[in-house]
Amino acid sequence: MRVKDEEQIASRRALIMRAAREIMETQGMEALSIRKIAAMIQQTPGIIYHYFSGKEELMLAVVQEGYQHILCIIQQTMASEKSPAAQLRATLFGYVRGMLENPLLYQVVMQSKLPSVQKQTAILQENLRQHRKSIAMLCTCLEEGIACGEFSVEQVELRAQGIWCCVYGLLEPILIDPPVPAYRDKVIEEVLDLIMASLRPHETA
Repeated sequence: MRVKDEEQIASRRALIMRAAREIMETQGMEALSIRKIAAMIQQTPGIIYHYFSGKEELMLAVVQEGYQHILCIIQQTMASEKSPAAQLRATLFGYVRGMLENPLLYQVVMQSKLPSVQKQTAILQENLRQHRKSIAMLCTCLEEGIACGEFSVEQVELRAQGIWCCVYGLLEPILIDPPVPAYRDKVIEEVLDLIMASLRPHETA
């Protein structure tokens, strides 16, 4: 396939995804349909099916794109940090910030019942670090912190999953019933403090 053809395909997929995202953001996930997307971009439904197999694949593409955006935020936030503890806090802060900037992603992650989306977003599985980049990054950070004495953790992947559960528990009330920004920021800092405190080695008498 020529480069021009590949660019054209990418451009049309992006156009379709933008329309799908707009419908979900303004009308809700349940309102998403191939016909509505086709009408929005002034094409026939058949054109949509040329690039996506259906609504399920479109939702999954939105999730994957959103996660890539968040991973970029995390990597940029971590770049200036040197110690594992500072990197971990930056990672968690970057994730929270990314999800707050993309509330639709949280909505799709938490509310979608589509098997392919749930498979992409599930965090409570054994040996998940082999398949999920975000969990793998967190496990690596924890292991580096253990190696240099900053953290004390016995089961790294289990602790990583517990941390993500805490973060999801933080995000839900903020996104569903947003507090004023100043208080929201205080709550975020408090939860991050609690997570970091739980990782520190216990002092022995």
